[in-house]
Amino acid sequence: MRLVLLSLFVCLSSASAQQIPLTILVHGGAGDVSADVIEHKYNASKVAVRVAYATLESGGSAMDAVVDAVKVLEDDKWGNAGRGSVLNAEGRVQMDASVMDGATMSAGAVGAARRVRNPVEAARVVMDRTRHVMLAGDEVAEWAQTEGLAIEEEVKYPYRITAG
Repeated sequence: MRLVLLSLFVCLSSASAQQIPLTILVHGGAGDVSADVIEHKYNASKVAVRVAYATLESGGSAMDAVVDAVKVLEDDKWGNAGRGSVLNAEGRVQMDASVMDGATMSAGAVGAARRVRNPVEAARVVMDRTRHVMLAGDEVAEWAQTEGLAIEEEVKYPYRITAG
């Protein structure tokens, strides 16, 4: 077992991707995992980087690139975001996501979200379409659905983590 730590940040100024050098770093998850899972996380991280770069190449913003790349990781069942999230003490998936635009200092976040397919997309919508900075709890899924975001059925895993 090895500890793997792979994060997604796109570092750009307001200039286009063709005018300045850019750096894309991807964090594919952390934890004690086997070599085959490390390989899978590495490959998913490479896909996320390619998606981010393609978004920038097609004229998308750094924020667009971040959201698109994180969605790749959230859709990956081997990651520890979105579909692959670590379970809470009740055996349920509860997800957090946040985004921030350093140029405008605007931010959006969702916390303890369940059933939202891509929490990073919900965080972006909080930032772009609401007066809030963060929405949290069971109501996030209902709100996200009204915003046209993808919602999934909740799966509860058959165990509960107990103390001691």
